[in-house]
Amino acid sequence: MIRPKKFDGYAVSGFVLTICVFLTVVFNRFILLDDPANIYANPMLISHESPDFKAIWTRQYAGMFIPVTYSFWSFAVWMSKAMTSRIDPFFFHLLNLLIHAVNAMLVFSLCKKLFHQRISAFLATLFFAVHPLQVESVAWASGLKDLLCTFFSLMALMLYFSNSVDHQKSTENRHLPNTEFLFSFTYWLSHIFFILALLSKPGAITLPLIVILIDSMILKKTWKLYLTKSVPWIVLSIPVAILTKFLQPITIAEVSGNFLFRFLLAADALSFYIRKTIFPLHLSPDYARSADVLLKSYSLAFTWILPTAVFILFALMKKRKILLTHYILVVVSLLPVLSFVPFGYQHYSIVADRYMVLPLVFIALGISNLLGNIDQRKAILIATPLLLLFSILTFRQNLLWRNSTVLFEYAANNSDNTVLSHVILGEIYEQSGNYQNALQHYLIAYNRMPGDSNTITKLGNLLLELDKPRDVVSMVTSNIDIDDLNFDNLILLGSAYLKLGKLETSEVMFLKALKMNPEAYEVYNNLSSVYRRMKRFDTAVEYARKAIAVHPDHWEPWNNLGNIHFELGNYQEAKTQYERAVELSDMEYEPSINLGMTLISLGDYYTACIYLEESYRKNPNSFQLLANLGYCHQQMGNVDKALKFYLEASLINSSDIQLKLNLASIYLEKEAYGMAKDIYRDILKADPGNVIARSLLEDISRSRHLNHPGDINPTK
Repeated sequence: MIRPKKFDGYAVSGFVLTICVFLTVVFNRFILLDDPANIYANPMLISHESPDFKAIWTRQYAGMFIPVTYSFWSFAVWMSKAMTSRIDPFFFHLLNLLIHAVNAMLVFSLCKKLFHQRISAFLATLFFAVHPLQVESVAWASGLKDLLCTFFSLMALMLYFSNSVDHQKSTENRHLPNTEFLFSFTYWLSHIFFILALLSKPGAITLPLIVILIDSMILKKTWKLYLTKSVPWIVLSIPVAILTKFLQPITIAEVSGNFLFRFLLAADALSFYIRKTIFPLHLSPDYARSADVLLKSYSLAFTWILPTAVFILFALMKKRKILLTHYILVVVSLLPVLSFVPFGYQHYSIVADRYMVLPLVFIALGISNLLGNIDQRKAILIATPLLLLFSILTFRQNLLWRNSTVLFEYAANNSDNTVLSHVILGEIYEQSGNYQNALQHYLIAYNRMPGDSNTITKLGNLLLELDKPRDVVSMVTSNIDIDDLNFDNLILLGSAYLKLGKLETSEVMFLKALKMNPEAYEVYNNLSSVYRRMKRFDTAVEYARKAIAVHPDHWEPWNNLGNIHFELGNYQEAKTQYERAVELSDMEYEPSINLGMTLISLGDYYTACIYLEESYRKNPNSFQLLANLGYCHQQMGNVDKALKFYLEASLINSSDIQLKLNLASIYLEKEAYGMAKDIYRDILKADPGNVIARSLLEDISRSRHLNHPGDINPTK
């Protein structure tokens, strides 16, 4: 059993140096790649006053079952809210940093345990800790799953080999009696940590094969012993393999190709990781090395040469056979992400830096083993310059991860094939209201991968925002077969048909989406909008309430309830619902303008102006908002402000009759009869039967002016 009598100075030094190199990551923001879905928009973490641990430990989410990781994120959410009353990325990045630093200490302990050299173990630990390939997992909040998987894997390995190594040091016999390990507490405790590793990320599924290789090739155990010892781990890994296969979403691009094609993809990935391990330059969150891209570039015909050559070289080095052993360990640890089986990110790229976190452990073991066989002074002289260089590169790479804009502009500029980076840049510009740039990036992504569901969803939502629902329907139906529509596609199509007024078709799409995910609050909310448009108000209220039951802290269902009551003329009840929506949304544009319009209907013009002007600061280009602001100020006697907002509204829509009537009434109040007369003439050209315009024009012509504002009725 492991009973450290005191802190090892080398281990503590490794921890401190790791913290120093990665310290800047705690100031990073959340990244739009997975962080919203995993953390601050994850209903299991934020939908209730406290995280929903029952859901975390009994349900899959986003195609993964990783309850240990979500439990750690739950702790970070709780800590963040307790100290800042919001979800602050600082606590998530601090958690990543601390776990990575602890992992460095565990790597040192494992190296020292297996090879009995402290200096070489320390140098290998620093290689593991400060290698630039580690930046993605440490600097990215969603990288926690890789760090936790590595942490629990290291703990499992330490405990699994504890008695084996201790026995080796105390006897000349190289293996334990066949049954002695059965009475070891640490051996059985290692099973718990193996399970925790699997529940942090399924990539730990290769650990049973890894312990067999270490037992047989490094510790030289008998085959009966290492097979017997590993049986429980093998048995434990089987249900995880089945569960992962069942939950993992699979796309056409991920499963196409025969075994030879998959082998070439695996060889390409190995070649990539070898190059990036030795020369960690131009690292990126998005390498855009998808199967389609590689096939078009013909690079698969050559990239298999490097990993094959390395294997042959190590196999021929009779005095350094240990290098071949560690090379095999690295390859085995990478098996889940070498394209032999599908994995989610493979659709965009078959390689990613985060997949190297656990393999770097076995590279570090190899370095420790290799350096332990040479003079330790020479080992220090060889390793120090390289470690310093890696530390500098890592520090610089950390800075790229400080926010999504910096990171993905860098990634987009360094690849002519990237789709994901342009999708995320599109999201960034869309959230800032820069729809033109957002559309440009989405179109680049769409043209590079027309069938990508994520790109179609993002582009489709923007087209809906730009009021182009027909384009959405055309894009979705021309790229995806109706039977292959996923949840997001159905939501998108349902929303497009809703805008087009095809309510029955919209209802069908949303109901199909509801069958796929009965706990999706947005589906209930959208169905509520459909039934409101159908004038089925009782059903609309029912579905809005269902949306609130699923996600009580989201503003949209409350806003939708307000819409229903507003349409029914229940302005006081609508006001109550809109106030709740504004409170939850932190003065989001839509509920603010809706509340302002409701207050106008209630005659509370002063309070209405407060909410409408708050909305104006967020979106100064809304015709409806500007027209109602003008009306609100006109009712309070602020003629100049009313004129300002009416004129701004006319720049957006100069043909609106009601706006022209209101604008003319302002000119009458200001005794600018000539301008009022011109507006009434314009109205009569467009609408010859307009009684108000004809009457007032006749009054002006007879030198009689009436204060007769053509009020805008605030409508939805």
